[in-house]
Amino acid sequence: TTPEYVFSLPGVLKNALEWTVSTRVWADKPVALITAAASGEKAHESLQLIMKTIEAKFDESTTLLIQGAKGKVGKDEKVDEQTTKQLSDLLTTLLQK
Repeated sequence: TTPEYVFSLPGVLKNALEWTVSTRVWADKPVALITAAASGEKAHESLQLIMKTIEAKFDESTTLLIQGAKGKVGKDEKVDEQTTKQLSDLLTTLLQK
């Protein structure tokens, strides 16, 4: 899971992932990619590109862009029903891979 920072991934996360480029640590391993941000589109695209490059195994069913993330959590700290369902569906799919 990543937030968006200046329309991209946080530098520390990007750097950590890029350090693994010369390894096969992520190759053919099933992963879920979740981006939670105000917009998140650019960060989500960047994350997908990096993970494709390091050969992680994911598809549309194991990726989730949560736009307007701040508004998805209520004052009681509960996540709205739609987002909860999306996360549940994604995790169920990931566990089946």
